[in-house]
Amino acid sequence: MTKTIFRVVIFLAAVCFLMPKPDVFAQDSLGTAMKKGRVLLSLSSSTDAINYYDNSINSKAIGGQTGFDLKTDAHFFLRDNFSLGGRLELTRGETQNYVSNEEETFKVSMVFRRYFSKVSNGGLYPEVTVTYGRNIFNTQFLQPPSPINQSFQGNLLGGGIGVGFTYLVKQHFGIDVGLSYSFYRVFGETVDHVIDTTTKDAFTEINVSFRVGFVILLHKNTIE
Repeated sequence: MTKTIFRVVIFLAAVCFLMPKPDVFAQDSLGTAMKKGRVLLSLSSSTDAINYYDNSINSKAIGGQTGFDLKTDAHFFLRDNFSLGGRLELTRGETQNYVSNEEETFKVSMVFRRYFSKVSNGGLYPEVTVTYGRNIFNTQFLQPPSPINQSFQGNLLGGGIGVGFTYLVKQHFGIDVGLSYSFYRVFGETVDHVIDTTTKDAFTEINVSFRVGFVILLHKNTIE
């Protein structure tokens, strides 16, 4: 985990150093491009480290995997540098080892974001998310003497915190990078296809995600 955080810091530093000099935004001479009434759209992908815990066994880890996801965001600025937005996210994770595990998750989130910026071309921000989603697992090990063939479907509810950086290369276009930590509680039913039984299950999912994407800032290109 320490190595991952170190790599993220190095990546962010390289991005800031290598970015070309931005255009001068005449309409943003008051200090920020993230002005009240504007809309920021983004499309991003991330690499995720996912772990699962079950409180019934004293929170010992019951599994873990890596995956990737695709996110699309829309953020509306209620006031300068403060936005309320929505996020749609599709996550897929897979582990092919002694036992095959596959996961697909669809999430809908409300996102609160605050930019700390006094420059015209972007800035650093923290964000808070509140999330609802749908989770599907499939686990298989079909070799004797103890074959496994189980599927799980359920809902998740939770949220997370994160930090990111938006950089506008042009007045309307730029990039966004971020790191987030999310905590979800998952409720659903597990079907055992070998012995034909159904049980109710609940567990915790913890997700650490590193995100990279493109942004579009919608506004009128006029001097304010």
